[in-house]
Amino acid sequence: MRYEYVKRFIGFICSLAILSACTTSKPENFQDAPSSEPNNHAEEEKQISEPNNHAEEEGQKRISLGGSHYKIGNSVYFFSMIFSGGGGTSLEIKNADVDTFQVLKDYYSKDKSFVYHREKIIEEANSDSFEALTASYAKDNNYVYWYGHIIENADFGTFEVITSRRRSILAKDKYAVYSKGERIEGADPSTYAIFFEGNLTFAKDKYAVYTEFGDLKINEADPDTFEVIHSDDYFDFAKDENYVFLAGIPGRSSIAIINDADSGSFEILDYYYAKDNNYVYWHGDTMEEADSATFEVLGYDLAKDKNHVYYEDRIIDVADPDTFEVIYLDDYLEFAKDKNYVFFVFVGIGRSAVLYTINDADPGSFKILGYHYAKDKSFVYYRGRVVDVADPDTFQLLDHIYAKDKNYVYKYGKIVEGEDPETFKP
Repeated sequence: MRYEYVKRFIGFICSLAILSACTTSKPENFQDAPSSEPNNHAEEEKQISEPNNHAEEEGQKRISLGGSHYKIGNSVYFFSMIFSGGGGTSLEIKNADVDTFQVLKDYYSKDKSFVYHREKIIEEANSDSFEALTASYAKDNNYVYWYGHIIENADFGTFEVITSRRRSILAKDKYAVYSKGERIEGADPSTYAIFFEGNLTFAKDKYAVYTEFGDLKINEADPDTFEVIHSDDYFDFAKDENYVFLAGIPGRSSIAIINDADSGSFEILDYYYAKDNNYVYWHGDTMEEADSATFEVLGYDLAKDKNHVYYEDRIIDVADPDTFEVIYLDDYLEFAKDKNYVFFVFVGIGRSAVLYTINDADPGSFKILGYHYAKDKSFVYYRGRVVDVADPDTFQLLDHIYAKDKNYVYKYGKIVEGEDPETFKP
C-alpha cells in the first residue's frame, strides 16, 4: 500500500538529495515547520584582522599597533571592518601622538593627551587614569563608558564587568546593574549574579529572575525556587514552584511559559519530549491526544503510548502501537516496524528528519545488516530504498563501503561496474 508523502524538513537540502530516489513513502498527516535562528550582535568582543586596504605612503611602511590599529610614519589609523560583506575603511586618528600611542582593547586607545574610541576623541576621558575593561566598557577616575559614551550616574569606583561566556554586556556598581550601558530597572546589585549559561544567560537577585543576556526580567518567575532543569544545543528548560519555562523555540519570545504544565511532576524525556502527570509535550507544545502514563520515547522524534504511535507531535495513523518498535538507530538513520509496515527515518545535518514507510517491505523478515543496509525475503535496501537488482539470499557485506551478491559488487548501494563478485576484494 502506498501513502502520499508530505515532507517534514527543517534544515539542509542534502536530506532531500539523498532521499530523492527513495522508493519509500511518507504517512499522510505531516506539515512543514518553520525554523529560524537569532541574529546576535556580531561586533561585540570580536578581534579584527589586520587592515589591508590602506595604501602605504611612499617610502614608509605600515606597522601594526595591535588589534585594528596601525601607523604609517607619524599618522595613526583605525581600520573599521565591514562585517556583512568583508573589507572596511581606514580612518585616521587625527592629532594622535604616535610616540605615546597605545592600543587598549579593540576599539579603545590612548596617548599622552587623549583617549580614543575608534578614531574619535572621547573628550571627557582622562588619559592618565583611563582603562578599557572590555571592548565595550571602560572607565577613568571620573566616568564609566559604554562604547565611548558616558554611562550617566555610574560609579567609577565600584563599577565592574560581570563575567559571562556569551557577551560582556553586563556590569554593576554599588547603585545599579547595567546591560549594554543601560540600567536594568529594579535589579539589586548586591545580590545580582549569573547562575546558569546555556542557550540563554540566566541571572537572579533577591527580587527577580533575568534571562536573554541576563538583562530581561521574567516577570512570572520566583527567584527562590527557579532552576534550569535541562539545557542542550537548542533549548533550555527551567521551572519554579508555579511554572515551567522553555527558551529557544524559533519564532517565540526568548522564554515562554509552557501552558498547562505541572511544575511538580514535570520531567524531560528525550528528543524534545517532556511530560507531567497530565500531559505530554513536544517542543513545549501540549500533545492533546497523548497518554502521559504510558508514553515512551523510542528514538529520533518517534514515540508511542497505549493508543498511538507518534512522529514528532503527530500521530502516525497507519502504525500499530502494540507491535511498533525501533529496530535500528544511529546518528543518521532510524528503522522501525510494526506488524504491517517498516518505517525509515533519515536524520540529516542539523537534525533535519524525514519519516517514510518503505514500500513493499515485509516486516516479518526485515532485518538490519549494517552500514545502512537492510533486507527482507524479497529485497535488499540501502538507506531505505530498494537496491533493485540485489539478490537478498546471497547478499553480504564486505566492509563499511562494499557489499556483494552472486551477481554484482556494490558500493554505497550502487553497482560497481566491471567487478567480479567471486574475486573482488575491497
